[in-house]
Amino acid sequence: MKRKDLTKIWTVLGLIMFYLTIDIFLRTKGVYLNLSELIYSEWNQHNASIFGIFFGVPLFFVLLYLTKYFRKRLGGYTFLSSLPFAFGIETDLSDRLGRQFQIFFFVIFLAVPMISQIYFFISMINGTVYFTGGASFVSGIDHLLKPVPIHQIFSNDMFRYGTNTGISFIPFYQPWFFLIIEVLLVNYFVKAVFMKRKGCLSRENSLNKRF
Repeated sequence: MKRKDLTKIWTVLGLIMFYLTIDIFLRTKGVYLNLSELIYSEWNQHNASIFGIFFGVPLFFVLLYLTKYFRKRLGGYTFLSSLPFAFGIETDLSDRLGRQFQIFFFVIFLAVPMISQIYFFISMINGTVYFTGGASFVSGIDHLLKPVPIHQIFSNDMFRYGTNTGISFIPFYQPWFFLIIEVLLVNYFVKAVFMKRKGCLSRENSLNKRF
């Protein structure tokens, strides 16, 4: 993939990821953006964290894959120069403003979504699962400690998350599944963003050893 094309795709995905992250974070706090209401009006304060994991993790994996691909094949030798330049604006990294530009988009496209994914998982764990139309079943750390009989998993909408009329949920197994993919995501984030690169292409502005 050409450098210019990859940068465009990376920028678009980064913007989508950042918007999705901020919107879902605000929803967990009971704040709703008008635009997002037109797209996913059923996501509310009680279940937003679950949707943040469902939709955020796959999208973030793709963004991290593009980041890793760029750093390995197209990036410079230093950390900032190894990252894609948002909107294709290749700033002079020997200049303070250029470095701030690159750091800013690293934060909002990569760091914020990663931190938010951890927050979404913690938020999900802090929520409560209910019997459909009934009393609460499990909450807190018990999401990971209280197994559910297998036959109850296949019962018709037996459990709900957030309220007793909320979205369908599978206690114990679903939280463990989320935990596993979150651990994998953190591991991939570290590899994609901070891995040591070999054979990356040299660029004129990547020779500055100040950053």
